[in-house]
Amino acid sequence: MGRDKTALFMTVGIGGQNKESLVNGLYTCIDKTNTDLIVFFASEQSIEGMIPFIKKAYLKDKQRELTHSKTIKLENVDDFDHIFNKIKNEVLTYQDEYKIIINYNSGTKTMTMTAALISALYNTDLISVIGKRNNKGFIESKTEQINYLNLYQYYDELLINKLREYFNNNNFESGKLLFKDITSNKINKDAYEKLFNAYYAADNVNFEETFENFDSKLFKEECEGLDNNQLDNNSKAFNIINIKNKDGSYHSERDYYILASILNNARRKYDDNKYDDGIARLYRSLELIAQIRLNKKYGIDAGNVDIALLEDYSVDEKFIKKIKNKKEKNISLNDDYILLKLLDDELGIYYEKNYNKIRNMLTFRNNSILAHGLDSLSKEQFKKFNNEVLNIARLLKPDIDDLIKYTKFPTFKLD
Repeated sequence: MGRDKTALFMTVGIGGQNKESLVNGLYTCIDKTNTDLIVFFASEQSIEGMIPFIKKAYLKDKQRELTHSKTIKLENVDDFDHIFNKIKNEVLTYQDEYKIIINYNSGTKTMTMTAALISALYNTDLISVIGKRNNKGFIESKTEQINYLNLYQYYDELLINKLREYFNNNNFESGKLLFKDITSNKINKDAYEKLFNAYYAADNVNFEETFENFDSKLFKEECEGLDNNQLDNNSKAFNIINIKNKDGSYHSERDYYILASILNNARRKYDDNKYDDGIARLYRSLELIAQIRLNKKYGIDAGNVDIALLEDYSVDEKFIKKIKNKKEKNISLNDDYILLKLLDDELGIYYEKNYNKIRNMLTFRNNSILAHGLDSLSKEQFKKFNNEVLNIARLLKPDIDDLIKYTKFPTFKLD
């Protein structure tokens, strides 16, 4: 819905010794803003003692009644919550149809402070009446002027800092919701949106979408405070994961970088106190380690095992029979490592040697609410599982810690 109409919200005090000056100032607001609707926020005393004089001034000047107004009674002019909710409700009522202007010249300190805060929170224009003041401090008649204040530029700065905090905390979905509230041109919202989309996709292991949104040059130029060195690391990692060679094949290190990404993913879940999520990713990492070794060293696809290849390697006949009897020729995590042991591979040997410890960890993973059970996993369980998976990952790829560094997400330096 368009907003071709304007509404003026005004807090109204009792006037006191400067009643005439205040009436002139408030009428000036009404006159010079020429709005379609006026909403007064006033106590019972002001409703009886001030608003009639404002309407009288309007009648005298315009030769017609002030009919396009409504009055919201404030029961307690010193109760912040009460005043905040009264003004907020009117903002929410009219903001879709009207452009709202708020005047905060008059009223108790709580009334004027709340009006200014509402203006900042809801991105309305905020105005005050200024002019030449006499020796009593009152604005002289005929000198009144409207002064527009832009408070929400400061609110935007808070939102921008919050946006960067969300990114640092991997809270990408919440961060994207802030874009619509930021009106400042201090940031390139398109660049930030691509940044959040890229890392949201990476956090969900959707590297194709990550690659579509990732623009290291743009992020460096427009996303102030972001760790550029880590952006370079990520650029290298995402290129290795996504870019194919001329023959259609991927980089030889691709699988290792994906493994490193999942290990970082697990760590991010741990940092967010989501231990079940983190352990689920560690489980996948442990499985992927075995699958990578089987594929790269022996040419065996754990998702579709070639029986003839097992026979060529003279694998134990009982194991081959077990695979033959399966409708689908894929094998489980445990069978991955059993097969590696049968191939006399160091990963399989390590797994067998530490079988009881590893199986215990797999058991509490299986009992997780995110697997087959109803348990919630703990910080300590994650740490134990993580240490063991890293030990096995280092057997697979001795420099895996470097790859983990390359796939770690950058962060903003916050003010």
